[in-house]
Amino acid sequence: MCAVRRALCSGALAIWIAEEHEKVLGSVQLNLCQKPNGLNRGEVQKLLVLSNARRRGITRLLMQQLETRARQLKRGLLYLDTEAASEAEHLYRALGYTTIGGLPDYACGPDGQYRANAIYYKTLFRPS
Repeated sequence: MCAVRRALCSGALAIWIAEEHEKVLGSVQLNLCQKPNGLNRGEVQKLLVLSNARRRGITRLLMQQLETRARQLKRGLLYLDTEAASEAEHLYRALGYTTIGGLPDYACGPDGQYRANAIYYKTLFRPS
């Protein structure tokens, strides 16, 4: 069994998929921290929307679904990283995420060049 399937089956990972006419337009994943000291947090991963499906509210809908589920699972702190200076940064800020900095040379792009990332978080609620 692959790691993604194991994570899905164990409840450590949730995936949302946006479809139209049986065609996948986008998806997002929520990776739920399984460490005893991190049961209040989740990582937003792999937010992808086809370029020809953008500006239709799909990203916002996917993120709203993810955040609703995070609240249900008592995950009040969400975090993510994205490429620094990318279009995604504007999107995450518009969705209420706050940047806390980044790391230089974090990930290698398709052109073989390493790029910095930007790290964001959003507090849905404080732990009780």
